[in-house]
Parts: sequence; structure tokens; C-alpha cells
Amino acid sequence: MAFGWPRSTLADATLSLLWHPEDRDRATRLREAADREPVQADALRVMTMEGDIRWVDVAMRPLEGAGCLAILQDVTERVIVQRRAEQAEAELRMVERFSRDLLCTIGEGERVTWASDSVTHLLGWRRQELVGTVLADLVHPEDRQRLMQVDADASGGRDVAPPFVRMRARDGSYRWMSILPTGHVPGAVVAGFQDVHALVEADRALQREATRLRLILQSLPDAHATLVPLRDAQGHVVDFAVADLHDRAAAFLGVLADEARGSSLTEAFPGAEPLRDQLAGMLASGSALAADDWAAECGDASRRLQVQAVHVDGAVGVTWRDVTEVRRRLDALAESEQQYRLLADNSSDAVVWIRREVVAWASPSLTHMLGWLPEEWSGRRLDDFIHVEDVADFDPIKELASPQGSGVATRCVRRLRLRSKSLAYHWVEVHARVYVDADGRADGVAASLHVVDAEVLAYQELDRRARFDDLTGLLNRKEALERVTTMGGQSRRSGLDTAVLFCDIDRFKEINDRHGHAVGDAVLRTIAHRISDCVRSGDVTARVGGDEMLVVLDGVHGMADAMDIAEKIRVAASMPVEVAGTGSGEPGVALQVRTTVSIGVTVTFDGESVDQLLARADQAMYQAKRTGSNRVICLTAALPAPQHA
Repeated sequence: MAFGWPRSTLADATLSLLWHPEDRDRATRLREAADREPVQADALRVMTMEGDIRWVDVAMRPLEGAGCLAILQDVTERVIVQRRAEQAEAELRMVERFSRDLLCTIGEGERVTWASDSVTHLLGWRRQELVGTVLADLVHPEDRQRLMQVDADASGGRDVAPPFVRMRARDGSYRWMSILPTGHVPGAVVAGFQDVHALVEADRALQREATRLRLILQSLPDAHATLVPLRDAQGHVVDFAVADLHDRAAAFLGVLADEARGSSLTEAFPGAEPLRDQLAGMLASGSALAADDWAAECGDASRRLQVQAVHVDGAVGVTWRDVTEVRRRLDALAESEQQYRLLADNSSDAVVWIRREVVAWASPSLTHMLGWLPEEWSGRRLDDFIHVEDVADFDPIKELASPQGSGVATRCVRRLRLRSKSLAYHWVEVHARVYVDADGRADGVAASLHVVDAEVLAYQELDRRARFDDLTGLLNRKEALERVTTMGGQSRRSGLDTAVLFCDIDRFKEINDRHGHAVGDAVLRTIAHRISDCVRSGDVTARVGGDEMLVVLDGVHGMADAMDIAEKIRVAASMPVEVAGTGSGEPGVALQVRTTVSIGVTVTFDGESVDQLLARADQAMYQAKRTGSNRVICLTAALPAPQHA
């Protein structure tokens, strides 16, 4: 009944008649074992009378005497169900392994109860690491609210588009995922996430590129529009649709960019028919359009435009620049050029125009003044020709062109040295002012250059005479006192002293009375030179009276150091002074004049004035004279020190 075999057929047959050929060896071993002990086996295949296959569980036990009892239970339905479950499980494993989607089940408390294997290659997590994790903790904090809103909308029965959220990977990074439609299993909700990271990143890169291109277009100085040709049934261009309009183009045309987009060229811009025909011809010929002087009517005004158009990917890009003002200026410049040339060629001063710190133009008189051709200055910074010590004096002139100006011309006068082509430097007086164009806009600096070598030399000579003694070449009294004030404060701060030596030539009146003032002057000059040779270049030597000289030593190590230098001066001054052509009344015979100096030495003290300092040095000098002359005496603020002779 179970397998369709007649009893008579089976009565004399062996049991192997029933078994499927692939299970006969297994059944034979089972039968042999049944002679010794009970045995059983699951899921063996038997053949029906019609040749079909049935699955049976087999139990055998030995019988007393000989043979065994075999019980066959038909379990075909159970095996089929089990095989289908195994196949479904294998298919699920295959999906988990190769799917780029992440599936998980969410149970109580929004915690993950199961996750597909794709979680490893997508986010790096192992399945067991996610089980028990709250799903919201895996979502980027900025995206959690959007995820909750989607859940609320879905629960309310509303159709929602799958949102994009960022899910945290095991290494702490985030990956963009799209939420798939969800389902339910007993006790849990099935959530699906599709990997869209590459798509989102590509879209963002595309948006950034589009923004960058738009910013580039917006920053261009020219107006731009993108037009798409409109064709009739025969394919002829009858008009153009405005696909995009640069903000500067919209402002130029007096329209709103958003309103103009999508409209036809001739509807949006009355009077554009000539341009439409030109663009249609350009498309037919495949060439580009370039017009340097295009007449256009913009409202009630006529404008002159430079127009360029190209054909790209089925659209036309049109760029134009308003050159109306440029044309007007060129005409005005041509009319006045002859007058400017006459002035520039015949002026004794050179005129330069400086824009953005670079010489934009120089007058031809530059050649007569400094030897340079105007083109040799053009395009170069004026700093390149200024003496290195005078570069800072040029900074105020450069600042005239700063954008903070109010538009009112500001003037600046400076004297500085400019290098001629022969490499010599000349003092030049620069009169500079902001150059303002015809529209009142500042456009660099205009400067006139005038050579003032003679004036500078005269000023320098006057300055020298104001500060130096004509006879000896030493500083005069006024200049010396100013320097004493400065040097004293600096030395005290540095931890060193400032010493003052008051020198007086002994019996100088006798020299004048005996040999005359010419010899006296020669003696003064010689003594002055000897004193200067005994001190450092930074020290001060000055003639403060008829035969009185002052030495200020800048930064000495106390009184002993100052006394050593004073003694050196005393010894040098005591050497005979030869005055050529005055001895014995014979021409060419030198007169030897013997003289000495008395020197008073002191150092500065905190809080005292220059007058107090000089008075003490003068007192020390007179003490040297009273004690025999030709000696060095030092005085402190207290008692006089022993003489040093």
C-alpha cells in the first residue's frame, strides 16, 4: 500500500529491490548489522512500483532464530519540507554574503536582534557586535531626527521617500545608506539599508563643481547667457530659449534672471532679432561669433558691445562686454593726445604715472633728466631706481593710491635719490598726487620729478655749518650738548658710563700774541685732529670755546677707563706742532710750536643735568691748570681725585 508493490512480487524478492540504487550499499550494511543488534537509519530512499521515490525512516532488530524485523516509516513529506528549508537557508546565506544591502531585525527597545553578513563588508562590524545595539546609536547625530520623522510618517500610513542617513562604521567613520521599505517578522521589524555612499559623494562632488562653475561665471567681468536653439518642423532655427542668465547679464538688460530663464530670446529682449539671426548663422556654419563693436539698443540708450558666442553641446554660450565708455575715452584720448605730447616733450621735469606700484607711463623728458628711455621704466617698480636708503621715503607716495581715499586728489612731496642710466644717483624732488580720471575715479599716482642736486648740496652745507666748527671740523657747542644728553641716557641703561673730558690748550694766548692768529689757528686744527685720533668713531669731539675742546666718551668702564684715554690725549697734544712756512722768516722753513693741554675728567651721574656735568668737568680742568697745567685731573660728585700727570 505504501509503495505500490504487490505482495506476491515482494514475497520472494530480496529487500534490495526496494532501495534506490544510491542507498543500496547503506541499506545492505544496515541489514547486516541488524542480525546482531537493533539498528535504525533516517531518510533512505525506496522505489515505488511506478518508479517514483519515497523517503523512509528504517528500524531493524534481529529475530530469534534467523532474520530480522524491518519497519519502514514513510517520511517523504517531512524530508521535502526539510529540504526546502535547507535550500531557503542556503539562498538566504547567499544573499547575505553577496548582497550590497544591509538587512537587520529590530526588536524591543529598538535594539538589533539580527543582522545580515553584509554588515561586515559595508561597515566593518561583525554580526554579533551589532546584536543588542540600539539602531539610533549607529546613525549620525545629525540624521537621527530625520530617521525618527520617517518612522513616524510610515507609522501614520503616509508614503515617504527613502531618506539618506549616515551610519557609523566600526572604525568610527560614517557611510551614507538609504533606508529600504520595511517588513515584519514575529516579534521584530525588518529594516533594510542600501549602500548609497558612492552615489551621495558623487552627487555632492557634482554639486560642488556646479557651485564652483557658477561662482566662476558670477565672478567674470563679462555678462554671459546660455541659449538653446528652438527649431521648426524642418529643423530651422527660429529663435532661442534662455536656459541660463548670468546675474551681470540680467542687470545689464534690466531683467530678473529667474523670470528670463525659459523665455525666448526675442520675447525677453526686444530688438534682439539681429543677434538671433547671427547666432542661427553661426550654428549653420559651425563657426564661432566674434564682434568687437556691436551696436545694441538697451532701453532708451545705445550701447557698444564686444560679443563672443560659441556652440557647445547643442547650446550657445554668449558673452558680451560693454565697451561704450572705453570707446568714448579712446576718442577723448585721441583728441587730447597732441596737447599732452606737446607738454610731455617740452617740460624740463619728468612726469610718471604709477598704477599698482608699477610705472605705467613716463614722459620723454626722463631721458634728458636721468638718461633713461621711457620704455625702460615702463612696467617696472619705481623702487628699482631709488637709492636703498631712500626706499622708505617713497612709501607715502605709494599710499596715495590706496583704496581708502575719498576721491579728492591728495598731494605728497618727497626728496630722494634716483639712479641714472650712468649709475650715478641724483637728488630728485617728487611732487605726487592721486591721479583722478575724467569720471572722478582714482587711478594710480601722477608724479613730477625735478632734479635738485644743487639745492640739496647747499642745504647739506648749511646743515654742516650749523653743526660743525669751520676752523677745526669738530662739532660745535650746540650739537655737542645735544649729543651728550642722548648718549648719557643710553649708556646708563646699558650698564656703562658716559665720561666727559674738558680740554684747554695751555698758554694759547701767548701763541697768538707771539706768532699771530694764523699760527694759532694751525695749532687749534692740529690739536683737534690729535684729539680725534685718540678716541673712537662713536665718541664726540667738539670745540666749545676759543681754545676749549670737549670730548664725550660713549660707554666706558668707569673713571679709570676715561682717565687712560685722557692721558693718551695729553701725551699726543704735547708733541710739537709744525706750522709750514713760518719759521725764521724764511719760505719753506717750518715753525715748531710747543704746547700742552690741561684736561678735566668726570662721569655722568643719575639725575644730574648736562650743565652740572659740564660744570664739574670744567672745574676739574681749571684745577689741572692751577696745579701746573699739562695734566689730567678727575672729579667725582664728591672730592677731587689725585692728579694723574
